[in-house]
Amino acid sequence: MGKAVEEIGRRTGKAVEETGRRTGKAAIEATARAVPARAVRIVPELTVRKAADVLPGPQGKEEPTDASTQKS
Repeated sequence: MGKAVEEIGRRTGKAVEETGRRTGKAAIEATARAVPARAVRIVPELTVRKAADVLPGPQGKEEPTDASTQKS
């Protein structure tokens, strides 16, 4: 297990360095190319959604604006 885990870590780290400030789909695709498919399955839809949940600012969760969800 050790060597496989080290290899995945090395490839993932390299992908993170190469993506730099790239965000969203480009970063996900770069990581997916670097990490062996059998080790990690990346579902872009879920990955982007989870990233949006933790990012602060305009990229993060937005407050609901629907009239039915607002308190009166």
